[in-house]
Amino acid sequence: MRLFETHEADHKPLALATIAEAHVLDAKGFVRQYREHLSDFTTWEARAHAAEWLVFPENVGAHLSLDEVAISQGELDTVLTNNARHGKHGALIAIVKGAKTEVVSAALRRIPGAIRETVQTVTRDLDASMAQMATVCFPQAQQIEDRFHVQQLVSEALQEIRVALRQEALTADNTQVKAARERGSRDQAPRDENGDTPKA
Repeated sequence: MRLFETHEADHKPLALATIAEAHVLDAKGFVRQYREHLSDFTTWEARAHAAEWLVFPENVGAHLSLDEVAISQGELDTVLTNNARHGKHGALIAIVKGAKTEVVSAALRRIPGAIRETVQTVTRDLDASMAQMATVCFPQAQQIEDRFHVQQLVSEALQEIRVALRQEALTADNTQVKAARERGSRDQAPRDENGDTPKA
């Protein structure tokens, strides 16, 4: 059973607790046994700094993405991924605790310079610190502002315009109603072909 459990934990994207439950084992005990005896955790070279940063230079490709993610308790981490891997095995190039430019840049510069120079594009959000990280760590790469953030900006701008136009229509309608009341007549707001008023 030991070989089967080790194989499952090493080759399937399952939580250790899930494997333990499937084999009617104590989850906490199984996790501890796996970490301390079955896995390479105790001899893992990156163990000393894994809580702060992990870098996998072998996963670097021509087209990368640099972004911030909230993995636990709302704290931001910075991740660098290989776009060609589409989130699958080997996509993660680096994960760095926090989003401070100096800290992230120092971790990313652990990727050998010759490898960093092969990067052609870095897709990133609109934040100036992300631009600085990409410039410092991948000076040869063209920087691309990611579509999500550009669409978000456009959507926010359109919403501002819509709100301003609606406010104008409400003000004009209120002015018309007030003037009609002062004249003693009932005012009918102009309607569009579909029956809506401009303030709708």
